[in-house]
Order: sequence, then C-alpha cells, then structure tokens
Amino acid sequence: MAIRSSVVAGCVLSSSPPEQASVAMAASLPAAKRPAPDGPPQEVHLEPTSSQSIRVTWKAPKKHLQNGIIRGYQIGYREYSTGGNFQFNIISIDTTGDSEVYTLDNLNKFTQYGLVVQACNRAGTGPSSQEIITTTLEDVPSYPPENVQAIATSPESISISWSTLSKEALNGILQGFRVIYWANLIDGELGEIKNVTTTQPSLELDGLEKYTNYSIQVLAFTRAGDGVRSEQIFTRTKEDVPGPPAGVKAAAASASMVFVSWLPPLKLNGIIRKYTVFCSHPYPTVISEFEASPDSFSYRIPNLSRNRQYSVWVVAVTSAGRGNSSEIITVEPLAKGTQVT
Repeated sequence: MAIRSSVVAGCVLSSSPPEQASVAMAASLPAAKRPAPDGPPQEVHLEPTSSQSIRVTWKAPKKHLQNGIIRGYQIGYREYSTGGNFQFNIISIDTTGDSEVYTLDNLNKFTQYGLVVQACNRAGTGPSSQEIITTTLEDVPSYPPENVQAIATSPESISISWSTLSKEALNGILQGFRVIYWANLIDGELGEIKNVTTTQPSLELDGLEKYTNYSIQVLAFTRAGDGVRSEQIFTRTKEDVPGPPAGVKAAAASASMVFVSWLPPLKLNGIIRKYTVFCSHPYPTVISEFEASPDSFSYRIPNLSRNRQYSVWVVAVTSAGRGNSSEIITVEPLAKGTQVT
C-alpha cells in the first residue's frame, strides 16, 4: 500500500497505521550521531471541549527511549474515516515539560477525528503514538429545513411538510423538528405564538381559528438545542359557515311593512357573500325570505298583514354556506291609522 506523508521541519508524519508510519518515519530520519527518539509519547488522551475543539494531553516518551533532550512535538490529526487514507494535518509545538497539553480549534462540528503525537529531539522525530479517535461535540443545526410547504385542509387545520437536513448541516444527532406558528389577526395584532414538535418531516396543525392567516416556521433541533428557523410562510385556513348576525332588531314601518336591521357576525369565518332575511307566520313556517348584499345591514319586509305577528331572523352566508340563525325577533305591522313617528 502506498504511503502518503506530510513533512514539517524535517519530520515525516505518515497517514498509514502507526506501525507502517514508524517505518516511514525511520526511513526518512536525517543522519545524526544521536538518533531520534525510539519511543512514542505516553498517555495520550483526547477530550472534546466544544463542537469545534479537542483538548489533547500527553506525557514524554520513556526516559530511556528519548535519546537526548525532547525539544518539541508534532500533533497529527485528520478527519477519521473507516478504510480511509487521508493525510494528516500537522502542528509543531515546543515542549513545556514532562506533561503537555494542546487544544485543537476550528474543527468541524460533530465530526470524528483521528490523532497521533510524535516527540522530536535534535536528531529528528520519533515514532507516533497509537491513533486515537474522538468526536467533537454536538452543536445546533446550521441551516433550516428546506422546501417548507403548507396547505389548508379544513377551516381549522393546516398540513405542513418540509425536507430534512443533510448530515453536514445537522451538526449532531437529529432529535426532531419544531413548528412555530401564530395567527395574524385582522387588527394587525399577532396571536399567541405556539410550537409543536415531531420526529417526522410533516405535521398537521389543528384547532386553528377559522379563515385566519397563519405565519409558519420550521426548525430542526439536536441535543445541543434549536437550529435556524426557516423563512416565514403564510397560509390561511379555509372558510366555514359564519356565526349568527348580531344585534338584530325589527320594528313596524307601516301597516304592511317592517324594518329589520343587524350587525355582522362576531365570527365571520370567511367572506360574507350575502345576508338572508327570513319571515315566518306562524313560526317556524317560512312564508318569505329576502336577500341583502354583504355590505347592507338592514331590510324592509313588504306585503305583510296588519294585526298579525311575524317572526323575523337573519342568516349570513359565505362560500361554505349559510351560517347559524340570529336571534328570532317578533314584530307586528302598524294597526290601521297608526302613524310612524
């Protein structure tokens, strides 16, 4: 197998396993009266301290294998891949004593790294320690879920779907997704901000307000916390039948006519297409019904008989159909000779 190596300050660090690496290093040693160290550094330990850093500690080679004064060390590290043959990155440092410590920074998040250490004296570099593997800590995802789509499935529900993140963007083990949503109310105010979690790349929100515009965002999270939110998307729940018109009143306008007025429903649940005014005698037998435009809030019912009581009520209509009836009002046209004041 071919051996790739990186040379720093006359020292060679092989990307082959330690046994082969030692052969390659020994073969490249410069001639010197005193040979390079014959033993590797001892007690090499790795401790991930963040998502992008690893703390390395070790001790000098055994005294009888140092072959002189240890002047420094070389740390070789690489992203670890089973069966891979990737070249080491090399850092050279001066010695500080029998116990050494160094922190590798700017590493990739939640990534496996392999690391070896070599001691150097005046003659050259000794054999590498056994390669040790560790993984940088988890972090929050770097990017939001993509292709977020939402469609209203009923007056009270919205179905949402999105694409999951790549392994590189997750920076950890995916724990789930969080959907954040709130209503954009007619008066410009925002409704309560709510969130719900799922482990699947889709979700149905239910229990929503009817015919209401919602803002929706999605994020992925790991054990380290929430990642980046997606851009807001807006979806309106479907129309439903409206609530009953409010404030219905009726009064005699003449001996054959009554005047009816009302206010829009408190719950529109859609776009009001029209109002329907019903007249009954006796209740609940409907003898006539009349249509009023959506921006009209009164109607005069003609051709009634005096000295007869009528029941009157109003219904609002959206594209979903007729809503609930208003309060029923009893009214009687004016008796003969009575003037309207």
